[in-house]
Amino acid sequence: MSKNTTYTASLGGEAHDFCLRASDLQALEFQLNGGIPAALQRFIGRQWKVHEIKTVLTYGLIGAGEYNARDAGSFVEEEVIPGNLDVCAQIATMTLGALIYGIKDGKLDIGEE
Repeated sequence: MSKNTTYTASLGGEAHDFCLRASDLQALEFQLNGGIPAALQRFIGRQWKVHEIKTVLTYGLIGAGEYNARDAGSFVEEEVIPGNLDVCAQIATMTLGALIYGIKDGKLDIGEE
């Protein structure tokens, strides 16, 4: 049984879906300078870089079918700004986590009760 890997969050005043596609994972790892689990650990530890937030959100919007690449990049550039970085980092963290664990009832499905 496959798990839901789409995370839905409010950004820019509207709900958006974020989902990382299998076909994008190698490019995403290259841009994050390491594997997905290592990137997730950096995000959890709040050791992210702004370009990493932008990268994850852009790939997530494209993967969920929310935007094409150009429009996703433009939207992310407008939203990943000072004062909004924490919200954007949290969405990126959940998007990476959803890829690894899946999402159930809006939370990471890590298998604990």
